[in-house]
Parts: sequence; structure tokens; C-alpha cells
Amino acid sequence: MSETHPAGNPLRSRLHDRNRHLVHCLVIGLRTAELHAAGNAMVAAAVDELYSAVRERLSDAESVTISARNLCLFIDRDRVRVTPSEYVNVRYLMRKMEDWNLPGLRFSETATTDEIRELLMFLGKATPAPRLDLPWNKAGGITADAPAAASTPTTRADDTLRLYAAALDVSHSLYDALGADDPSRQRSLRRVTQTLVDSLLEDESALLSMTSIKNFDGYLFNHCTNVAVLSAALGRRLGLAKVQLGELFVAALLHDLGKTLVAKETLDKTGALTDAEWQAIRQHPIRGVEILLEQGHMGPGILAAIIAGFEHHLDYDLAGYPHLLQKDQVSLFGRIVAVADCYDAITTPRSYRTVNLTPFDGIRFLVEHMGTKFDPTLVKMFVELQGVYPPGTTVRLSSDEVGVVSRAPLTGSPLDRPLVRILDGPRSDSYLDLAETQCRQDPPMVVTAVINPDNQGLLPALDMSLLVPSSADLIPLR
Repeated sequence: MSETHPAGNPLRSRLHDRNRHLVHCLVIGLRTAELHAAGNAMVAAAVDELYSAVRERLSDAESVTISARNLCLFIDRDRVRVTPSEYVNVRYLMRKMEDWNLPGLRFSETATTDEIRELLMFLGKATPAPRLDLPWNKAGGITADAPAAASTPTTRADDTLRLYAAALDVSHSLYDALGADDPSRQRSLRRVTQTLVDSLLEDESALLSMTSIKNFDGYLFNHCTNVAVLSAALGRRLGLAKVQLGELFVAALLHDLGKTLVAKETLDKTGALTDAEWQAIRQHPIRGVEILLEQGHMGPGILAAIIAGFEHHLDYDLAGYPHLLQKDQVSLFGRIVAVADCYDAITTPRSYRTVNLTPFDGIRFLVEHMGTKFDPTLVKMFVELQGVYPPGTTVRLSSDEVGVVSRAPLTGSPLDRPLVRILDGPRSDSYLDLAETQCRQDPPMVVTAVINPDNQGLLPALDMSLLVPSSADLIPLR
């Protein structure tokens, strides 16, 4: 199985790369402007980077326009195709343009670094409001414009990205407007939940790939959306009915609700927590229950959310928190959310970690703690769902090529043979299904190491025998 670079044409490939680079530089510039004053050295560097990206892109045309329509981003008349990891930044840019009712941003050959600096500082600092001195209304080198979009066929990946974005929006809405009796928000939740469950039933792997999206700035909403998708996928593997999958999705989406009442300084603290801070964090399952009970709507989804939210840190052996005087076992939803919650938390960079962890590390942690923190049966099913090297894992192959896992192994294939997108060399951007190479190559191509791209660490590939115990005894991974 292979897939060529966009359009399979070197010129189109170059244009595609320049478009993505331009979007990246614009987003970095806006985020930098949100944090720093105009004279800051980081702002100056971001302005220079964006100016260079604009000039590079203008070598292909007299002007270039960035616009957003229908949850898609366009450069001139071409839709920008992005990976799941890039989509959070793209969504951020589209929201900026939507807030200002901007049809587009057109950069011409006369655009200067001063104009770019003014644009970034304005969009980064100002609050949307009617104004006469908008930077794009000054008839300079940056204007508001939006060319007609070319008709570009959408793909399943595009549809899945939009669905994931809709789930993120619902998460934002629920967490930002708690306590308001808003029927429209409840309808949005039901609509997105139903559509997401339908998508999961139709194409599990496409939606699971979205959970490799990690957004540090919006960690809570991103995390809860990922946990909801992973939980529903695990529930599907268990054979839950469609209605139950919808209730599980809602429960997982709201599992960390209590953290909205924990001080952000505590959640993001880089040093050791005090006893009082630990106590505040350990209270978040209880605070979440209190918030949901105050809503007054006790439908099946909310009741499931109350139970799962309260239980997701109890642990399979009940040694976790909150401390209980008497309880026989954690509910099924609570055990499912515990697995998904821990996996996504481990694999998301956090401010208090000196070493970021890989999806491979997440799988290894779950397997190491089967029978204590996690239900052994659910962990084994989760590994079958994600594979030993889940989507988003950077790996080195026996061919010495480096790639990123794009899809977990299909059902019935060995768990250590996923679909890999090659990142370097002559086969860059092509796809290799390691399960297929097992049949066609001798010796078959295999994963030889896991690469940690954030910390440049190398981990040996996991011995598959450790995930398939020959007896009922649990085998810890070291």
C-alpha cells in the first residue's frame, strides 16, 4: 500500500510545502504576539519568519491569500490539506479570522515587515469590535480578500477532521458555559455525539488517528475530546450498543469537569506540588460530581458522567482516589475512562515534565499496571485497538528509514505491524503497511526502535511476547 505526495508533481509538492509553512509561520506569529510586546525579540523573530514565508510564497504568484470557509483553510483557491497534528493550529487561525469576520488576508509584493508586525500585534492583542483603523483596511500590502474557492473533492480524512473539530467546540462550549440552561448546547452535544458514534462505527481508524492531536494551550478540552473518542472506540470493541456508546462518549467528555475548579497555577505548576495542592487536585472527581448535580438534568448520559467522573481515578484495585470506605468494584464506564484518560494524559506534553512521552510509552504503562490500576481485559483490548505502536508514534524501521505510524494494524494482523508513513529518504510521504511486508518480504520489515521526537530519545522496540502472556500471570514490562 502506498500513497504519493500531494498531486504526485514536484511543482505541486513545493507549493503544498510552502502553503503549510506560510500557515505555520502566521500561527506562530499570532501566538507570539498574544504573549509579548511589539518590541520583544521573539516578536521580531516571528515577524521575520512570516515575512520570509510570504516572500517565498510570492515567488510563485503576485499575491497570496489565506482564507477560511466551511471549516477548511485555503491558500488562494487551493484547500490546505493538513495532518491531524497540524489541525489544532489551523483551527486556531480559522477562529481568529471568524472572530474578526475576515473574508481572507491577502499579502501582495508590497507587504512590509512593519505591516506584518502591525497585523500580528493587532490580531494577537485586540478584541473583535467595529473599528476604522483595521490594519487590512489601509490599502497597503496586506488587505482583506477571499478568492472563490476551487472545487476540491473532500476526503474521509477531511470529514473526520471537521467532526473532531466539532467535538472540540462542544467541549469548549460545555466547559465554558456550565450552569446556563441552554437547549442549543444540549442539542449540539447530542448531534455531535450521534455523528461521532456513526463515524466510529463506519471507520474506527480514521477517528482514532485524530487523538494524536495534542494542544498544550487548550489541554483540558483537547484531552477530554481525545478521552471521549478513545473510550467510545474501546466501548465499540466491547460490543456496546449505539445508545450506550453515546452515553459513554458524554461521560468521557465530562470526566475532568472538576478540574475547572482547580487553580490553573496548580494544574500547570512545574515544580513539586504542596500537600494542599495535591489535595485540591485529588478533589476534582468530587467537584465534577457536584457541578453535574447542580445542572438539574439527570438523563442517562449525565448519570453515566457522574459515575465515571467520580470513579476514573479509583483504580481497578480501588487503591486510588477519592478514598472510599466501602466499594466492591469500579463500573464498566469508569474502568474504560480510566484507561483512555491515563493513556492520553501520558502521551500529551505537559509543563511539569522534563521528558515528554511517546504513544509507545503510554501502551507500556498500561500493560505494566494491568490488574492494579487498570482492568487487564480492557488493557488488552486497548492494545488491540491501538497496536503496540499507536498512531502518532515515530519509529525507525529495519530499512533504517524513519516514519510515523498512521494507522494501527487491521484486525487479525500482528499488533506490532502498523501502517507507517515514511518521513525521510526517496520514499518520503509514501505509506508502508508492515503487515503486508511480512507476506511479501524476506526478512519482513519491522520496527527496530521508537524515537521520541521531542526529547530525541531512542527506545528499543517492545518484545511482543510480553503482551501475550503464556499464563494467567501478569508480566510487568521494564
